[in-house]
Amino acid sequence: QQQQQQQPAPQQLAAALAQADAVGKTRILGETIYPLVVKTYPHRAGKITGMLLEKEVEDLVPLLDDLPALEALMKEAYDVLQAAQK
Repeated sequence: QQQQQQQPAPQQLAAALAQADAVGKTRILGETIYPLVVKTYPHRAGKITGMLLEKEVEDLVPLLDDLPALEALMKEAYDVLQAAQK
């Protein structure tokens, strides 16, 4: 029996981010974004998550409430990885 990792509620996420230092914010966002990335790009989820985390925290947080925009950013990162392999 697999136990799914639950996403924190937006209020909990905002509170955690407000209290965290820069490294903590990156970790929290990574832990939040990774499960979303792995659904679409399971073999590249770590790399794509890392690429997304290179963006500013202030740019990433709104994307957590805008799934189409986050998915577009994930696809953009995936396309960059694919182009780099050619």
